[in-house]
Amino acid sequence: STQSRSSAASDVYKRQVISIPGIIEVSSCSDCDTSSDCGMMEVCNLDLDVGEFDGVWTCVSNGTVPLGETCAPGADGDAACLSGFCAEADIMGLLTIDVCSECDGGVGCGGGESCTEPQVGLDGTIVPGMCV
Repeated sequence: STQSRSSAASDVYKRQVISIPGIIEVSSCSDCDTSSDCGMMEVCNLDLDVGEFDGVWTCVSNGTVPLGETCAPGADGDAACLSGFCAEADIMGLLTIDVCSECDGGVGCGGGESCTEPQVGLDGTIVPGMCV
């Protein structure tokens, strides 16, 4: 039988991965609690499976998470993303999920271009923010 990431025995930190207060709270056993738990040039990043309502916080090397993958909010997420931009996606006003994107808000696009917000579907589909 397949063991879900939420029940992994070898991990040491219990971290929240999804929170919609009063509706659903999901935590998992994770490799890190903060980036200080990671090695040099690594950050603690959220690898979230939206469609399965599951995820894990794990140490990743800076600049290695590709477009369309989930990332941690804030500076750690920006550092984790290959593009340098971890942008917030809103799911029906209930939940925000950060996604490695081409841009974030007004930053990252060329003259005359604007940045679309990333889109995340409840089925797990993710479309990163892009310059248009």
